[in-house]
Amino acid sequence: MSKLDEILDALMKSKEDIIDKNATDKDKDELITALRERIKSEVIQEIKLEYKDEIVAEANNEIQKCINKEKIKQLKSLMWNGFIIAFLVGLAINQITEIITSLKDLVPINVNIVTLIVSVVLIVIIVLMYLYQFIKDAIETWNVIKK
Repeated sequence: MSKLDEILDALMKSKEDIIDKNATDKDKDELITALRERIKSEVIQEIKLEYKDEIVAEANNEIQKCINKEKIKQLKSLMWNGFIIAFLVGLAINQITEIITSLKDLVPINVNIVTLIVSVVLIVIIVLMYLYQFIKDAIETWNVIKK
């Protein structure tokens, strides 16, 4: 039995005298039960209203702590993934540079033209990848806004 129930029982015992004087035996139990439930719901409602802001603030703090922990975890993962990707990109760039140098030696035309053609092709590929990512992010943002 909770403290609230104990307090309500004590209150009902004090009200029993008044109810005994004014009610029949048949109605007495119903009146005590109805009065007890009404007082209990009023007390619960008042407690909810009084402590609602505190409870919400505590819940928000707990949620924020969980979110911050998750962000730190994701940041660590992102940092290591970024390091590995940067390393692999560096290796890939070195390999592409070697391929371009080999192509320059194989092709008898002007070396600057080969470098220009390969550079333009790479720039076009990078721009297309950027546009694809930009459009994909824009669509995701649009879908979030629509919801």
